[in-house]
Amino acid sequence: MALPWARTPPSEKTPKTRRSAWAIRFAPDGIEGFKAFLGFLREKFPQSRSEIKRVWAEGDYVIVHVHAVRTPGTRGSAIVDVFKLENGKIVEHWDVIQEIPEKAANNNGMF
Repeated sequence: MALPWARTPPSEKTPKTRRSAWAIRFAPDGIEGFKAFLGFLREKFPQSRSEIKRVWAEGDYVIVHVHAVRTPGTRGSAIVDVFKLENGKIVEHWDVIQEIPEKAANNNGMF
């Protein structure tokens, strides 16, 4: 299923840590675009699970640290979502996603 606002598939040159702006992609469809994205995730990854590890809020910004496992039995990804709010509504969104490596570069862990 090709969606006009879905993430662009990574190429060989795309780093494993990527940034994207959902707000730009969802803007034309508003909440309906977001609902369509959630439906797409449920269809493509029916056993997907996400665990919110931390939430920070300051001023007009909310930051969420998430451990997402799209396919059971995999390590999953560490995700940081940054939301900018205006009048109680999300007006911008950025995310950083990194696959959890088999061997970490340090002993601190991803979470």
